Amino acid sequence: MDVLFILSSLAYVLAGLRNISKGHYGALYILNQYKRSADEGLVWWPRLIGEVEEWSRAPVPFQSVVRVYTKEAGGDKSSSWAVELTIDGTYQPDLRFMDNYRLWGLGVIDTDLPAQIGSILQDVASKHSMADFKDKHAGIVLLINSLLRLGNRTVPHLNALRFQDNGEPYYVLPNGTNFENTVPSERVLEFYEANVSRIRTKILDLEDKDDEDYSFTERRYGCDFSEIHVSAPVMTLDAERALAAWAVAAKHREAAIAKAQTARDIRKDLLPGLSDQAVVDQVDHWAGTAPKRIISAQGIKDFAVWESEPGGEGGGSVRPSKGGKSGR
Repeated sequence: MDVLFILSSLAYVLAGLRNISKGHYGALYILNQYKRSADEGLVWWPRLIGEVEEWSRAPVPFQSVVRVYTKEAGGDKSSSWAVELTIDGTYQPDLRFMDNYRLWGLGVIDTDLPAQIGSILQDVASKHSMADFKDKHAGIVLLINSLLRLGNRTVPHLNALRFQDNGEPYYVLPNGTNFENTVPSERVLEFYEANVSRIRTKILDLEDKDDEDYSFTERRYGCDFSEIHVSAPVMTLDAERALAAWAVAAKHREAAIAKAQTARDIRKDLLPGLSDQAVVDQVDHWAGTAPKRIISAQGIKDFAVWESEPGGEGGGSVRPSKGGKSGR
């Protein structure tokens, strides 16, 4: 009887030995309930009620396009003021968080990750003009890599004063800022741009050095990210059209301001008796830009006053060209 029991127990133990294939992690279940994870090699898990599910540790490539809206949009996501960035890299399961990795599954991460990255970038992009945001590509790349690969205790802009070098802050801090440890979102890209080499070194030094310090993204998806590549921001077609329209409007605005200043100078120095509109009309006439139109009775009167001889009602001292005579 004892021998039979021993043999049965031995058979049960041997039957429970599982071999997790090389290059894989194992997710271990009891009665279809996840219990823990295991590395490659032999592992014992009860045969009748237990199950082992293997997940490859091979890097999984991903690529996504993220759209964000700059300061010009004013928070309106239906606005034309948007840029797009292509983000790509690889991830692989993290043994510490296999419970989350198995829930997301391959491919599902790829659909949720762009939303998470977009949320990070949108908060920063909304503080910058489109031109300024596009100009800070290096800062954008480091921001994304830091947040996806480093824990909250080591992300540079969240710990700007924590790291010291001979008693001085390790990072170069933005001028004119006053903060305790976290760089304000409107200065984050400026901060990363000023610390490119320092932050790249920190990422390599700190990544995976502390098992208790992991990024929110790693914990959420249960995976480790390799270096993330981010394309330079590219304006959408609608944004290009909006920028072109804005440039035209800016030219018109500058021309209008210049015309108004000219009119003010002329009225002050030469034509004190004319109305604002009559002076502007005369500036257009001299510039050769006056449209053919019907002028008002007031305009005729003002023109007549302006054309009077020196010492006349308007006190004018300059006569218009022959083509400018009207109302006589």
